[in-house]
Amino acid sequence: MTKLTATLGGGLMWIATLASAQQVINEGMDGAWFNPATPGQGILVDVDEDFFFLAWFTYDPMAVATDGEDAHRWYTAQGRIDRSIDDSGAELALFETRGGFFNAASETVTEETGTASISFSTCTNADFSYAFSGGRSGSFALERLAPDVLCEPLSPPDKTVTVTYLGNAGVFIDDGDEGILIDAFANFSGWIDSPASLKTALRNADPPYDRALVMAATHNHGDHLVSSQANGFLGNQPEALALVPNSARGSFAAARRVELSPARFDAVSVPAGEFMLTVINTRHFNQFGNDFSDLENYAYLVEISGQRILHTGDIDYASDNFQAIIDAIGAPPDALILPTFNTLISARNRDLVTQFFPGSQVVATHFRSGSLAAERNQLLAQFPDAVVFDQAQKTFTLPEN
Repeated sequence: MTKLTATLGGGLMWIATLASAQQVINEGMDGAWFNPATPGQGILVDVDEDFFFLAWFTYDPMAVATDGEDAHRWYTAQGRIDRSIDDSGAELALFETRGGFFNAASETVTEETGTASISFSTCTNADFSYAFSGGRSGSFALERLAPDVLCEPLSPPDKTVTVTYLGNAGVFIDDGDEGILIDAFANFSGWIDSPASLKTALRNADPPYDRALVMAATHNHGDHLVSSQANGFLGNQPEALALVPNSARGSFAAARRVELSPARFDAVSVPAGEFMLTVINTRHFNQFGNDFSDLENYAYLVEISGQRILHTGDIDYASDNFQAIIDAIGAPPDALILPTFNTLISARNRDLVTQFFPGSQVVATHFRSGSLAAERNQLLAQFPDAVVFDQAQKTFTLPEN
């Protein structure tokens, strides 16, 4: 898999793949840290998901010379961890608090006095640097004061993840806080359609679709993407971004789209909010006498609240396509959303799916409305335990891992 980066229209660089020896910041870093070369001072760390806070207990630079009673200094620093750039470090604003008295109510003054940064190489080692507004700057190494007992996030339990069907191959994947729309804005004529009220709610970004941080399309066919409808949603959800293949990029404003160009069988990872997307460029199937083999068809792995859901778009059921996905995502996903109409469902294709995605829950989409009953029966003959999305607004809740 080629390592790539994806650039947002505003110029912010997303890291596509991270092959770093650095330690990801998590709540397990909470506690006391110190520099063995300077005993009697140190730092207390507190991590709350993506927010980083520290208290720095040290001395006045002139304390050695004056030996005064006011030698102690108390600094704090805080800021958000930009995990889209580097989730092993944090850039922080540095503050100084003055004016307090021992065990007495008194008015204190806290003022911003510079910047600081911290980067973790392991669970027990970090580097701290500072730059005061007056010009003094420097850095020193930190070690964990108490033995490390848990170097992993202490986050709340995973949320419940649901997949809501929107028509044809369109879905909304949601954990109650954030979500993603895939193939939601399209012309569904001839396929399982959605009611006008649902289309209006999607375009207006009405709840729950206001939680969607990404509007994604698997490929540039009208039954998967109508750019005018998608742009209507983006106009009503200013925080959402468009993630579309190159062939559809020109239909979206640069500031609202994610720039990515994975070659055939390559992949790129894009973080969005609390979830991660892995995008794999696969080959579209050929049907109805058409050769679609040169068309970009993006498969999306959505990792959200402990669940892994793979939407394959109009993928060609073939070993090289499926192998490219496994190379990119590793283990099979928890749920596998597949196109299942016409000749796509057969014993041969069933065997391919079970070979490459053992244990994945098959979720069937992309039925033709005029032959729904026959295609549904054909599907269930091969995948009797499949979740069948044959009516808009059906939902599937993933079981907790």
